[in-house]
Parts: sequence; structure tokens; C-alpha cells
Amino acid sequence: MVVGKIVVLGDKHTLLPFRLAGAEVREASSWDEAKSVISSDLAGEKDVSIVLLAAHLIPEEKRGEFRSLASKVDFTLVSLPTKWAPPKPVDMKKLLLEALGFG
Repeated sequence: MVVGKIVVLGDKHTLLPFRLAGAEVREASSWDEAKSVISSDLAGEKDVSIVLLAAHLIPEEKRGEFRSLASKVDFTLVSLPTKWAPPKPVDMKKLLLEALGFG
């Protein structure tokens, strides 16, 4: 199995620590820019395995479009939680039941 490169896609504030760590990054400041980078630039690169997309660039109303796009590309597209992304509540009871095999 050949493992390709990991690319982080986000705005300049999100990308700074990844750049300092030496990761490959691409900049986008909105959902439309991110979608364009994914569809045109990254889709043409054969050695990309995973793209981490800053979650705050995906508006809530575009979540379905994000999932659709993720199913069409040849690499794994993952939403990367950031401090600017809206928090999601955690249902601890549900998680515990799932861990015990009841959910």
C-alpha cells in the first residue's frame, strides 16, 4: 500500500502551526475557495491521500455539499475542528451506551 501526502486546507490563521511543522498547506478563506482548491487543484494531484479542511470554512448549510464532495474525490476529505468552528454538544449517555454495545 502506497501512502500519499497529507494536505491541510484552511485560512492563514489555521495554517500557521501546520506550516511551522513542515506540513503541506493550501490557503482558502471561504467555502467557495476551499471547494475550488479541492475540486481543481487537489483532485488533479495523484499523490494526495488525505485533505484536512478547517471546519469553520464549511457553513452549516453547506454540510451536505461537503459530504457530497468528499464522496467524489479520490482522497479522504476530513473536517478538521478549529477553535472558530461552532461547538457540537456531546451526548455522554449515548456515547456510553454505544461503547457498551447498547446503542
